[in-house]
Amino acid sequence: MWLILLLIIFVLFFINIEIKRIKITKKYGHIKGSKEYPIVGNITSIKYHQLSDFNLILNELCPEPISKVTAFGKVMFVISDPTVAQTILSSPVFHKRSFIFKFFEMQNALFTTDYETWKPLRKGVNGAFNKKGIATMAPVFNKHIDGLCNAIEKEYLDRDQFDIYKIIAKFEINKVVETMLNVVDYNSSEYLVNTLQDAMDSIGERIFNPIYYPDIIFRFTSACAKLRKGHSLGKFVIQEVFGDSFEDKRKHFEENNNNNISKKIFIDELLKIEKEGQYLSYDEVVDNFKTIVMSGFETQSLAMGWIILMLAMFSETDQKVYQEICENYDESNHINEELVKKLAYLDMNKKLIKINKMSEVVDFYRGKSIFLTGGTGFIGQIIIEKLLRCCDVKEIFLLIRGKKDKTWQSRIQEILSDPVFDRLKAEKPTAISKLKGIVGDCSLINLGVSDQDRQLLIENVQIVIHGAATVKFDEELPVAMQINVSGTQFLIELSKQMKHLITFVYISTAYSNCNRLKINEEIYEPPITREQVENYMNSAKGDVGINVKSALLSGFPNTYALTKCLAEYLIAEADKDLPIVIFRPAIVMPTADEPVPGWINNYYGPIGIVYGVCLGVLHVFYVDGTKKAQLVPVDYCVNALLVSAWDRSKRGLKTAPIYNFVPKPNNMIDWNTFCSELFATGIMNPPIRTFGSSDFTMTSNFYYAKFLHIVYHLLPAFILDTVLKVVGHKFRLLRVYDKIEKLNNVLNYFSFNHFVFDDTQTQNLWRRLNDKDKKLFKFNMNEFDWDSYLKDMYFGMRKFMIKDDPSTIPAAVKRQRNIDLVWRMIIWGVKILIVIGLYKIFKMIVL
Repeated sequence: MWLILLLIIFVLFFINIEIKRIKITKKYGHIKGSKEYPIVGNITSIKYHQLSDFNLILNELCPEPISKVTAFGKVMFVISDPTVAQTILSSPVFHKRSFIFKFFEMQNALFTTDYETWKPLRKGVNGAFNKKGIATMAPVFNKHIDGLCNAIEKEYLDRDQFDIYKIIAKFEINKVVETMLNVVDYNSSEYLVNTLQDAMDSIGERIFNPIYYPDIIFRFTSACAKLRKGHSLGKFVIQEVFGDSFEDKRKHFEENNNNNISKKIFIDELLKIEKEGQYLSYDEVVDNFKTIVMSGFETQSLAMGWIILMLAMFSETDQKVYQEICENYDESNHINEELVKKLAYLDMNKKLIKINKMSEVVDFYRGKSIFLTGGTGFIGQIIIEKLLRCCDVKEIFLLIRGKKDKTWQSRIQEILSDPVFDRLKAEKPTAISKLKGIVGDCSLINLGVSDQDRQLLIENVQIVIHGAATVKFDEELPVAMQINVSGTQFLIELSKQMKHLITFVYISTAYSNCNRLKINEEIYEPPITREQVENYMNSAKGDVGINVKSALLSGFPNTYALTKCLAEYLIAEADKDLPIVIFRPAIVMPTADEPVPGWINNYYGPIGIVYGVCLGVLHVFYVDGTKKAQLVPVDYCVNALLVSAWDRSKRGLKTAPIYNFVPKPNNMIDWNTFCSELFATGIMNPPIRTFGSSDFTMTSNFYYAKFLHIVYHLLPAFILDTVLKVVGHKFRLLRVYDKIEKLNNVLNYFSFNHFVFDDTQTQNLWRRLNDKDKKLFKFNMNEFDWDSYLKDMYFGMRKFMIKDDPSTIPAAVKRQRNIDLVWRMIIWGVKILIVIGLYKIFKMIVL
C-alpha cells in the first residue's frame, strides 16, 4: 500500500513538471528571434493582436536587421531582403492592415540592394514621400555599417566621388584662389564678382557642382578677411556668383518633391530660418539631411555641399568649416553618418539656425588623456569602445598585466580581437592607435608601474577611471584585500600627483553596502575597518576558512562585497584631495544596444545560470523567483558612468557625488520572469552543442531544491563520470556541478533579499543631459524593453560565448529533441532506482 502511494506521488509530481514545461513552450512558441539575431518564422504563427505593433511584426519575420529612419516626423522602415519583403506584403495576414503597404508600388525593386534595380527606382519615383507621407524610396542600410549615408556610399556610389580633398586637387581650384589673390581693387564688389567668375570659367563648367563650393567659399572669404574687408563683402560676392545656380537647384529640388507632405524643404528652411526666427534642432538637421539624400537629390556629397554653402553664406564660419572638411574627409576617410554628426559647423552656426547644443559629454572628453584600470574586464572593454568610437579622446592609458614574451602592444591586440571592437574598427579604424598600455598590476605595490610610466601618467592624465577589481565572490580575503583595497590606495596616491587631473571615477557596486537592505546615495562607514581586517588576517594565517569567516564577521555575504565597501570608504576619504565620483552599478549584464546587442564575455553571476541552461547542464536552481532582479545592461552602465564624470566637472561640485545605477522599481523584472523568458527562447533556439535536456526548474524550497539537485544533477553526473572513466576519458561532470552549487550559494543572498536603492542623483543626472546626449549616452531605465533585451541576451550568449551561428538553429532543434528523449529515459531510470531503493529501505524497516 505504501509503495503504491509513493509511486502515485512520484508520478503526479513529474507529470506536473511536464505540464508546466509544455505550457511554457506553448506560451512562448511564437518567439522567432530578435532584431539583432533574427530567425525566419512562420508568418501565420503571429497572433492577430500582435499586429498592432508594426515594428514588432517586422522584427519577428525578417532575417535581416530592420533599420528605421525618421524625417519630417514620419517613420521609414528599410528591409534589406527583397524576398522577405515580398513575403510580408503578399501575406493574407497583413491584408488586415493593408493600408500600411499601399505606398509600396515597386515592391521588389524597393528592397533590393542591387544597383541596377535601384537605379530605375530612383528615377521613377519623385520625392521622399508620397501623398500619405510614407517613404516611397529607401536605399538599404548596409548590414555592417551604421547609417543610411554610409550605406549609400558603400553600395551605390564610386568612393572617389566622396573624397572632397581629392576632387579639389583634381580640378585645381587653387587657380580660383590665385586669381582672387591677384585682384588689385578689393573695394570694387563688381570687380571681385567678375574676377571670380572668370576664374571659375577658366576651369570649366565642371566646377559648377556644389561639392566644390565650400572650398571656394573658404578661400575667397579668407582672402577678403585678410584685407580687413570682412565677411559682408565675401557674402555679397558669393551670393552674386553662386546665387543663380543655387536658386535653380533649389527650385529643381522643390519641384521634384511637390508630393512631399512637408511643404518646407530643408534647404529652403536654412535660407528662411534666420528671418523667421524658427527653431531647428540638431536631430531635425540630421533627419532632414537624410531625407534629402533619400529623395534622390543627386549624391550625399552634393547635399552636404549645399548645407555647408548655406551655413557659410549666413555666418562667419568659413575657416572652421573648411578645417572640419580637411580633418574629417582626408584621403583615408569617406563620408558616413558618424562623420556628418561630427561636423562642428552644426554647432558653430547657432546664430543662424539656433541649433541645440552638440554633445556636451563628447566635448568634455574630446582631446582628453584618460587612465583606465580594469580595461581588460567586461565593463572596461565597453568603456574603451565607447570612448574611442564616440568621444574623440586624445589617448587612453590602459593598466595591463605584463606577460612573458609579450609586449603591451601584443596584449592590446589580443584585447582588440574581441568582436565587441568590430564596430569601432569599421567606423574608426585609426582610433585604436590611441590605446596605450601601461604595464602594471593592482595586486602589486605602487601598481607595479615603472618610474618612466608613472611620470608619463603624472604629466598627461586628466581623467582616471578605476574599474580594476577581483570580481570572484569567493576570492580568498588576502587576495581580495590586496587588489580591491590596497590597489585602490596606491592609485589614489598616484592620482594626487597628477598635474592636470579633472575627475577620478571609482567603479564600485550597488552591493558595496549589502549588509543593509536600504541603500541611499551616500557613504556608509564600514562596520569593520581596513586595519581590523588586516590584523585579523595576520592573526589567522594558515586558516583555510579565512575568506568565509572574515566576510561573515561584518555581516557581508562574501569577500567581494566587504572589500568593495572598504575601498569605497577609502575613496570617499580622498575626496578632499581629489575630484572623486563614486559610481555604483547593480548586477551588470550583456549589452542592450551598443556596440552590438547581447555581447558578453564572462560567466559571472546570472550569466552563469543562462550559460548552464543553454548547454543543458543546469536543470535546477535555488532562487526566490518573486524577488526583483537588479539587472542593468553594461552599455547603459558605461554611458551613465561617463556622464557622471562630466557632471562633476560641469557643476564644479566640492564633494563626491554618488550615483546608484539600478533599474526602476516600476520597470523591473523578477527572477521568475528572467529565467522563464530565457528558458522559453532557449527551447526554440537551442545551441548546436548541448550536454543534456532543456528541462529547467526554479524553486525557493531549500529541501526540494536539494532533492532535485540530486536527481537531475548529481546522480546523472555520477553515472556519466563512471562511464567516462571506464572508457578512459577525464571529463568530470561532478566538478561542474560543484561549481554550479557554489554559484548558487553566492547568488542566494542577493536573490532571497529585497534591496531598496535610492537613485535620485542618477535620475537628476539623466535630466541634466541635453537631447543630443540622451541619444548618444542612453541610460534611462524607466522604459527599458526587457522582453527584447532578454531575447538579445540569449542570442548574444549563443553567439559570443557558445560560438554558434544562427544558421545552426534548425539542426540544433532536431538534435535537442533527441537529447531530451534520451535524457528523460535517464531521469526516469534514476527515478525508478530511487523508488526501488526507497522500497528496499522501507521493506527492511517494516520487515
